[in-house]
Amino acid sequence: WKDVLLDTPEALKVVAQGACAELKAQHLEGQPEGEEPDVYYQGAGPKLANFKNFTFTPEGLQLHFPYYQLGPRPLGDPTIVIPYSSLKGALRKDGPLGKR
Repeated sequence: WKDVLLDTPEALKVVAQGACAELKAQHLEGQPEGEEPDVYYQGAGPKLANFKNFTFTPEGLQLHFPYYQLGPRPLGDPTIVIPYSSLKGALRKDGPLGKR
């Protein structure tokens, strides 16, 4: 992470906000209106340990959350992609993704 992400609390917040937005969009797909449990957002909060399973793809930062990190097993082990455009201000300009 240190080669890619700025070493600031704000940068980690940007990643967490992007993760929560993608998780919310993925979870709410096909759910009835008003069913928005946010219990699992703690597992995607702004802590580096929450984002230890990651890959860089052409589309964006891919994060994988193992079972139970986000909540009960029925929530699954989601994989999400945060578009690089959502990570502006968090990426190191001198890092491998700085020109995105």
